[in-house]
Amino acid sequence: MDVQAIERDKGSSGADLGKHLEAARRRVTNATRLLVEDPDDLDVPSQRGTDKAEVRRIEAAIAIAIAEQTTAAPERGREILARCMSPLTVTPKTKGPNRFEVVGTLCLGAVAATAASGSSGGRI
Repeated sequence: MDVQAIERDKGSSGADLGKHLEAARRRVTNATRLLVEDPDDLDVPSQRGTDKAEVRRIEAAIAIAIAEQTTAAPERGREILARCMSPLTVTPKTKGPNRFEVVGTLCLGAVAATAASGSSGGRI
């Protein structure tokens, strides 16, 4: 598998990778059809193998991109909250159904704006 090509594809958007994957799958299907129609053409098996390798490479790049997004999601959430909330004060309670009282502020408008802008900042 071409590690450099996968690294290059990691910079591509999901839509771009999807388009490239669909095109590579179409080429494999076409080459398979050509193998059936003209089994004596010696170039077709080689091209089909190249196209199948391209499909596997793009699928790997998509899997890596999904894994990286999933891994980054909790950190991104912490960054957004750190920018938009004041420190919390947690006080134990001796009576009542709630065992703790939590006091602090959270600016929901700032959370939405920060999340939409894609900016990142501090950590919790």
